[in-house]
Formats: sequence, C-alpha cells, structure tokens
Amino acid sequence: MAKEKEKNVPEQTADTANSISNSLEPMREVIDKIVKVVDECSPIIKQNIAKNNAISSSIRETLILAKGIEILRNIFRTNEAVKATILNLADSPLGFLTDRAKKKKSEEKYQYNELADCCLEAALHGYRWYGNEFNIISHKFYPAKDRKYRHIVETPRLHNFEFGNSAPKQITKEYSSVSCWATWSIGDKQYDIGVKEGDFLTFSIRTWDDTGMDAIVGKALSKLFSRVLYRIDGTLLPEATDIMPEEIIDEPVTKAIYLQKAITERQIPVEKSSVKGSLNEKLEELGTDSETFCKFFHIESIETSSDEAIKSLLVNEWSRFANNVLDMQLAKDEKR
Repeated sequence: MAKEKEKNVPEQTADTANSISNSLEPMREVIDKIVKVVDECSPIIKQNIAKNNAISSSIRETLILAKGIEILRNIFRTNEAVKATILNLADSPLGFLTDRAKKKKSEEKYQYNELADCCLEAALHGYRWYGNEFNIISHKFYPAKDRKYRHIVETPRLHNFEFGNSAPKQITKEYSSVSCWATWSIGDKQYDIGVKEGDFLTFSIRTWDDTGMDAIVGKALSKLFSRVLYRIDGTLLPEATDIMPEEIIDEPVTKAIYLQKAITERQIPVEKSSVKGSLNEKLEELGTDSETFCKFFHIESIETSSDEAIKSLLVNEWSRFANNVLDMQLAKDEKR
C-alpha cells in the first residue's frame, strides 16, 4: 500500500501544477502583455542597446520607456488579479519585504499604488517578486542582497565566484566595521576586490541596540555584491543601507567615522544667541576642549573673543579644525 501511495505522488504533483497553470489561464492575455512590455523596455534601462545615432536613439528610447511605464502602471493598478498577487507577496520573505511590515502607531502600511509602482520598477530591472530580491524602504525600490548575488552568478562566462568577510568590529556605539573581499573568473581571466593592498574594502555599518551580528554581515555583503557588479558590468545600484550615513572606505574605518563626524559637526547652529555655548557643546562632542581650539587659531580665549569672530571661525574654519583634531585622535588610536 505504501508503494502505491508513493507512485501516486508524482501524478498528484503534476495535477497540482496543471491546476495552478489552468487557474492562470484567465490572466494569460495580461501576462503576455506585461512580458512584451518588459522585454521591450528592460534593455533600454540596462543600456544594452547599441546607439547608432545618440540623439534620435535617446529620444526614441525615452518615448518607448515612458509608454511602457504607462501601460504597466495601468495594468498593475487596475487588474484585480495582478493586485491580489502583489498584496499576497508584500511583507513576506517569500515575496518582498517593506519597512512597514511591522506597523507602528505613527505610520500606516504602504498604499497599494506605492507597492505597485515599486513592483513595476522591479519588473523592468529584472527582479523577481518572490525570494526577497528587492525591498521597499522609505517609499522607494531597493535591490536586495539575494538579487545581487543572483545577478553575479548568472553573468555569462562568470564562474568560481567566492567571497568572504571579517567578523564585525564595533567602532562606536552606532557603527561597526566589516572587511569584505571577493574573487571570480570570467573566461580565463581572474578578478578580485578587497584582496590587494590599496583595494581593501572596509564598510562602516550603522547599527542599533537590537542589530544582530548576522544583520551587520548581511548589510556588508550587500555592499560588497554592489561593488562586484560595478566591476563586472558597470551596474550602479542604490543601497537601502545608504539611507543612513554609511560609507565605503579604503582607509581604516576609524578615519571614515571621524571624518564623517567632522562633516556633521560642521553644521553648527551659529544663528543661536549663545554662540560660545554652542561651540563648547560641539567641542565636547568632538572630544576636545576650548584650549585646543584657542591654540589652533592663536586666540587668547573664547570668552574674550567677539561673537562675530567665533561665528566666522565656525562657518569658515570649523572643518579644518575638526579634521586636525580627528587626525590626532586617529594617530593616538593607531598607537594603542
């Protein structure tokens, strides 16, 4: 009896597949229309069409793409079967994730038209609606790590793709660093990134109290895959993690954090009535004091300087001073 049941399994699977395929029959015309538009528009977006006449070709492609988006948007927003599919896949690891999956009191889930437009963009760029290949964050479409990996390994003639990373290292309360590298071959030629001196990749990753190690590594690898794709075919992808101030650097990550902070601290609210009080706060945040500030600018003291003089230094010279302080801090750190 058990053997008879096992024999029936393939038949049941085939019957199930046929029933699913049959259920899509009413959508066949819509599916064919979507595929036709995507097939015509995708090469334009990927810039894979040879341009014999740059001006006329550009205008022609723009009009084709605009019309294609118009057709797809109309289908995605009005066809009930397509709408049901998108809503079923939204906020699921089996489909695609958004930053509104766990609804907060202060925000609502995305409207359907917002989901539809992001799915439209995903379709034109060759991203699947399933398998978490893209995310919707801050109302925008962003490629996910899994799709970047698929793009790499499906590149024609590319083989032996290998990658790795260091363990995350906490740099500040808000940032951790992860070093990454990758090697691959295209035909008989070998390539690498993050391996040779002068080409090291160390990413600073924004973290929160509940950010786990796997999440930190995942963000770093996503950035790595983006850089690999850029090396392979010039593909430049937006990063979901770039919404926060995170940067790729080729120097020690501490240098990036210091410089980043210097740039941030340059935005001092000099319009405040208490200019000197504001300066003292910023000096404290930067990890220095008024004595260092005065020595650098050869002034007697902050108290004896006029507000206008301090304002001028904050607006015109703060960045130079902050970078000097941070370079000294970096030198001390490297000696430890």
